[in-house]
Amino acid sequence: MSGIASIIRLARPVNLLIIAATMYSLRYFIIAPLCESASIGIKAALSPGLFFLSCLVMILLAAAGNIINDYFDRKVDQINKPERIIIGKKVKRRVAIILHQSCNIIATVLTVVLCYKTGLWWALLFPIIIATILWWYSPVLKRMPLAGNLAVAICVAAVPVWTGYFEILPVEQRYSDMLADPAKLFSTLWEYTGGYAAFAFVLTLIREALKDMEDLKGDTAGGYRTLPIYAGIGVTKKYIAALIGIVISLIAFAIYFLYRMNGKNWLAVLSAFFLIVFPLLVTLYKTLSAKEKKEFSSASIWAKLTMAGGIAYMYFIASWIDASQ
Repeated sequence: MSGIASIIRLARPVNLLIIAATMYSLRYFIIAPLCESASIGIKAALSPGLFFLSCLVMILLAAAGNIINDYFDRKVDQINKPERIIIGKKVKRRVAIILHQSCNIIATVLTVVLCYKTGLWWALLFPIIIATILWWYSPVLKRMPLAGNLAVAICVAAVPVWTGYFEILPVEQRYSDMLADPAKLFSTLWEYTGGYAAFAFVLTLIREALKDMEDLKGDTAGGYRTLPIYAGIGVTKKYIAALIGIVISLIAFAIYFLYRMNGKNWLAVLSAFFLIVFPLLVTLYKTLSAKEKKEFSSASIWAKLTMAGGIAYMYFIASWIDASQ
């Protein structure tokens, strides 16, 4: 494997594509249609170029986090995933640190550009907080039960919040005085954005707990205090089952809302079931029946498919918004 290919693999391109898909889907399938449904036809706040920069910020921060996680987890990964070790074998440790710092610096500079263009200077806190959390994830947070999982879930949930911050706030400032009922539009925008943030948060907690059970042997040797190490596999399975129950309840509420809003459209129910609920139920079954590492890995893959299904579901929401105009 070439050096460039190793670096790309180190950044975990599939996860980065999911971030990009989340942001673009939220912008073009949720926020834009809702804004255009307003009586005055509101357009997106950011130009396509600036939106690309905002997306790039989140991608760079995630890439930096992935790199530094592999840097700190090298000894643990020699037990958990020896075939996937890159740092120290195909990428020098010094190069990994330079890549990590470069990604964070570029993300911060791009954020300054976005803040200057929009006047939303509070956004500078995003890259600082996320970079700090991801730096301390392996050496500190994973040594406390659930702290590491919560840290990753917060960073993942920040992606839709970041999207809404630059897409909704400027529009609200610019068009509030022109709308007959601005509170309704902007509360709806934030409800969708917040709903996806909550979905991403809880689903990430599920995936991280599954990965902790998958990596139990190496994490124990590394001195980590993940939930399976602290409370046991049985408790962790119950914890995941409870989280899946929460997600299904949230999805059921959202489906009911869309079903009523769109003239009792059964497509809203069926698409949500096959895209989100079904893979979640498979995740639950595989989790409860899992005993070996590869079985927990399979459950984790289904959890990731659930997240992909949630992103795809935005397309159906967009069609219903257009139909209701």
